[in-house]
Amino acid sequence: MEERKVTWLELFFDLVFVVAIASTNHLLLSIEQTNSLVTLFKYFLMVIPLWWAWTGQTMFYNRFHKYLKYPIIFMGIQILAIIMMCASFNMNFEETYYTFMIGYGLSRFITIIEYRFVYHRSTNNKVLQVSNTLSYCLLLGLLVTLSSLIFNNELRYIIMYMGIFLDLLLPLLFHQRMKLVIVHIAHLAERLGLLVMITFGEAVVSIVSSLELHGFNHQQLIITVLSLLSLLLLFLSYYDDYDEIINKKHVGSGQLLLYGHLFIIMAIMIMACLINIGTKFNNNLLFYLIGLSSLITFVLFKNIIFDYYDYQKKKINIIRILSLIIIIILCGSIGLLISSYYYSYWLIMVCLVSFIDNRLLKKSRQS
Repeated sequence: MEERKVTWLELFFDLVFVVAIASTNHLLLSIEQTNSLVTLFKYFLMVIPLWWAWTGQTMFYNRFHKYLKYPIIFMGIQILAIIMMCASFNMNFEETYYTFMIGYGLSRFITIIEYRFVYHRSTNNKVLQVSNTLSYCLLLGLLVTLSSLIFNNELRYIIMYMGIFLDLLLPLLFHQRMKLVIVHIAHLAERLGLLVMITFGEAVVSIVSSLELHGFNHQQLIITVLSLLSLLLLFLSYYDDYDEIINKKHVGSGQLLLYGHLFIIMAIMIMACLINIGTKFNNNLLFYLIGLSSLITFVLFKNIIFDYYDYQKKKINIIRILSLIIIIILCGSIGLLISSYYYSYWLIMVCLVSFIDNRLLKKSRQS
């Protein structure tokens, strides 16, 4: 299989997601002023379509970029669609619902058109099957999603996400057929790694914002150092052996690598939000539980992906992963006894778990 490298056009497309991730994270910051669970729910409502729009374009370029004569035209329209979606991020989603849907619909429609281009230009039977299947899967999901526009109440959100989850589900149902045109794992891993890097960048911005908000007092400096340390160790647990672990010659559809990163990215974004809020959640049990859940999510999906794509391993090490989750739960339970310092204790937990996670992963690869 030919080596597939990330192009400058793809990097420019990823750059748009710096703004997109910043927009969604800014939206998430209202969690401290509103019903936290409702805010989280609305956040997921907006970030999942955004991620799926990025995914659709990324997966197309991974397999079929050579079939487009002028890719910048399609990428330009995709960027316009993403900008429309970002401009529609609002806690009063009802006010921007139609512009959000136009952006999402435009993004999916362009991806469908791209697959039809491939279908009509290729003579390879495997390429024909995959491109034809994906174009009709995306079309069915898009039609269901767009049908939500005819409703004016909460039912439209249900129908909208029925279409989006149908869009997510159908490629999984055709998993074996997707393998007919294998994914360039090295390219996909690089794109996803860059997206995670962008997300970590937003977490750094959260540390800066928190310091600017609270000033350079003694307590805040200690919290800032602890926040930065937790972020660095979390970063290290993901990137330290990333290039060595991911088997670039893995043959498959890349679906676990792709879908698993949705949970990793959302976990990092929520933790970045909690860092921004800072000591404001020291006495807030719900924020503490959200922080623990995000840490568990990050550890769980990161380790599943790393074990599955590690060329040294033949199966996922369930015992190691469960041990890490048990450590988080036990340490988190102890933290319930010190309710006045939830935030500081959570940061210490992130440091501890990230360090242990990294060491256990290295040890499992050496054995």
